[in-house]
Amino acid sequence: MKTRQILVCAVFGAILVVFAGMLLLKPAQDVSQAERRKLAQFQTYADWKPTGGQEKTLAGYFTQLETVCLDQFPARQQFRELRSLAKLRLFFQRDAGGYYEVDGSIGKIENELSEAAVTDALGALVKLDAGLFADANRYYAVIPDKNYYLAAANGYPQLAYDTLFSMVDAALGQTCEKIDLAPLLTAESYYNTDPHWRQETILPVADAILQAMDAAPLASDVLWQTDTLSPFYGAYAGHSAIGVPGDALTLLQIPAFDDVTVTGVDTVGGVYDKTDFEHVDPYDVYLGGAEALLRIENPTQTNGKKLIVLRDSFGSSLAPLFIPAYSEITLVDIRYVAPRMLDKLLTVTADTDVLYLYSTSVLNSFGAFMR
Repeated sequence: MKTRQILVCAVFGAILVVFAGMLLLKPAQDVSQAERRKLAQFQTYADWKPTGGQEKTLAGYFTQLETVCLDQFPARQQFRELRSLAKLRLFFQRDAGGYYEVDGSIGKIENELSEAAVTDALGALVKLDAGLFADANRYYAVIPDKNYYLAAANGYPQLAYDTLFSMVDAALGQTCEKIDLAPLLTAESYYNTDPHWRQETILPVADAILQAMDAAPLASDVLWQTDTLSPFYGAYAGHSAIGVPGDALTLLQIPAFDDVTVTGVDTVGGVYDKTDFEHVDPYDVYLGGAEALLRIENPTQTNGKKLIVLRDSFGSSLAPLFIPAYSEITLVDIRYVAPRMLDKLLTVTADTDVLYLYSTSVLNSFGAFMR
């Protein structure tokens, strides 16, 4: 009995020594590609303790060291995946840290509707609708998140979507034309490892919007060429550490895109840049990812039609499907530019089409929009 206790203690001590040595010897990582965040870095107490302001204690320093050790732990991602696997497959828990998996698709449990957050977000849009965009042709569409199709059908709690949709209708329905996207999507419209929709599955969405705005050609009338990048591991794959196969990220493009210019605040480029697939977020291949303001100019379309889209990240993969129908498209993300600044950045006429296009997850996030 005593020998076994000694052996257990020896093995445990050896494990501690080995992992401590690995932690000290392995180079520190700056960023976790899987979790898409910066990792805590070691600092001496003298560097960590501020020279003025709020005093930090020695106990706080050791708490910081603990965070560093957790972030820089050897094989951290492999241990995270093992933990999720144990929760879901060994202990048969319904979720792992708020994430769940159904038929190879990862979802995130988000079932609390913040009416205050939705009201706050809609307030910013209503103010723009009554001011800068008052004379334009206005439309609105809400993008259901993946849980709308995945959660309740598989026994997971779901957001009160009907309440959220009703709030949007009450705020914008009197002055804007509604475009209902919910019936046009399914769980298969979204990536297995990410919350975003697949570009190749949303031609019906683009068609519905273009038809409402009396714009042509429709997306389904265009002879799209496809290009595929893989494997694509989205945000849910890294955050959940649930091991599922990677997705394939498909780009829909046409030869006319070679003549299209996409201008950002400090960038000029094209519709897609495959090198962006190597970013922390590979979804950046669509129009370069998050940008406060993007202007897309299509010289091959001479109808003079202009479209302004107030959007979140879902709009990055949808907007290219609008390009054949418009001479100019401007994408605005008021998460990164204050709405009060738009009158200095945009030219709006009675012929301008304006589309409010937001996902339920953004509308339900308090303080998502700048003021």
